[in-house]
Amino acid sequence: MRYNKYKRPHDKRWNKAWYFFMLVAAGLILSWGQVGQRYKQNKPVETREHLLLRTEEGCDLNTSPCAAMGPDYALVIKLQKNIGWHTVYIKAAGEPLTHDSLVSLSFEPESPNFQTENMPVRFKAPDTWVSFLQLPDNDKTRWKLRIKVDRGKSVFVADYPVPINAGE
Repeated sequence: MRYNKYKRPHDKRWNKAWYFFMLVAAGLILSWGQVGQRYKQNKPVETREHLLLRTEEGCDLNTSPCAAMGPDYALVIKLQKNIGWHTVYIKAAGEPLTHDSLVSLSFEPESPNFQTENMPVRFKAPDTWVSFLQLPDNDKTRWKLRIKVDRGKSVFVADYPVPINAGE
């Protein structure tokens, strides 16, 4: 065998480092594949229809009840001011709200610096849902009162403006 003075012989010390790198790379590939499979199994895709109801123009909860309407469904809310707190009454038109209806009430901030505040809501016979709450302060961000009605295959969502001076 002839020795070429310009070509260096292979250094076998790097084989161990190469094997170690391949082992780590294969482990990472397999583990990230398992993580992806786990997330894929735990997160079902939401296939229900969400309908955002259109709130009537000039909605001022301080003065009168407000409605949010869709093609065949409407939500009407009334804000009643009490000393130190408010009562929200929720009624539906098109299909009445029952004790089995899934109704949720929350305050949604306009700014991403604030978090959504979920409020308790309870059923009041025959067809009204009621919540007792304190309205948030509109000085730092604007808030919306969001009502969500889950009707099985579809979800209705209505946003109402929170009155500016309602917290007083």
